[in-house]
Amino acid sequence: MALLDERKIDLANDTLVVRDRADHKILHFFDPNNGKPQGDGTLKHEYDIMELTVNQCGQLNDRNVAFRDHVGAVYIAMVKTFGISQRMVKIGSLVEQLVFNDVTNMLCGISEGKIAVWPLPNIAFQDRNLLQKSLIQKTIGSVGKFPQLANFAGNTIVIRKSDGCLVPTGILPFYGTLISMTSQSKWDQAIRLCRSIGNETLWATLAGLAVIHKNMIAMEISYAALEDDEKVALINEIKDKSDKETRQAMQVVLTGKLADADVLLERNGHSFRALMLNIQMFKWKRALEIGFKNKQWLVIVMGYREKYLKNCGQKESDPMFLKHMSEVEIDWVHIRELIAAERTKGNY
Repeated sequence: MALLDERKIDLANDTLVVRDRADHKILHFFDPNNGKPQGDGTLKHEYDIMELTVNQCGQLNDRNVAFRDHVGAVYIAMVKTFGISQRMVKIGSLVEQLVFNDVTNMLCGISEGKIAVWPLPNIAFQDRNLLQKSLIQKTIGSVGKFPQLANFAGNTIVIRKSDGCLVPTGILPFYGTLISMTSQSKWDQAIRLCRSIGNETLWATLAGLAVIHKNMIAMEISYAALEDDEKVALINEIKDKSDKETRQAMQVVLTGKLADADVLLERNGHSFRALMLNIQMFKWKRALEIGFKNKQWLVIVMGYREKYLKNCGQKESDPMFLKHMSEVEIDWVHIRELIAAERTKGNY
């Protein structure tokens, strides 16, 4: 036991996380009840891992481990991924003494005389902008050299100074309350709370909770409060879509994962929707690739590309598009007819 370091091992009710003794880049996940590998079993990082902590709330599917590597970057990673490609994501840097909250999955650390609290660290997998907007930072004053974050219980954070003295501080109680309300589906109360407080960080937290729980109404209200007009417009577009696969794909777009939405649409036989999605998001090379698979759609790609460049006051310079300009005659009457035909078929 003398070889164990509390910063290199942590325990939740269903998962034991241990840094490999020989290779400090590797984390091992075990089931504490039987000693068998838990979740994906192991996680290998690019750099040596200096400290780690595992969240305490939720089921195994919600289990995340946060860690800091030796270059100072802070990551959050899933214990069990279900084949999800993005298993871990960077959430910050120059933050140490990482500790998860005891009653929620809020994450706290110390950074250059401040405490940093992520109310929803796992939102990093879906919307990094919300991760940054919801970050809480609070100056902690003089706590001497090498302070340790001893505990994060409820809204109270306890810091241990180098002389052993304990210094309590805290965050506003609204974040924990908001998480509790949404976990009980009390969205109306959560929205009223945010409106009464009028805090952007709180609105960002609610937006993140709405994204995680896929609550479109709360999402729209939260993004509107954050003045994110692009997201609000996208949410309204999602509402207008009757096709289930399209709605799912657009919800993925909402989190910024356009490539995943593209794959989802094509896999479900909605190639034309994938084409138009890439055009709307100005992913021209991918749109051109889809256009090649169905030659009659190539004129649509070239037409919208020409209009885009004209609006930007630019001329075509991409060799791939220059090569195929002579293959099509851009006729907007024909383009609109093609789109209308696909819409009639229920493909758009």
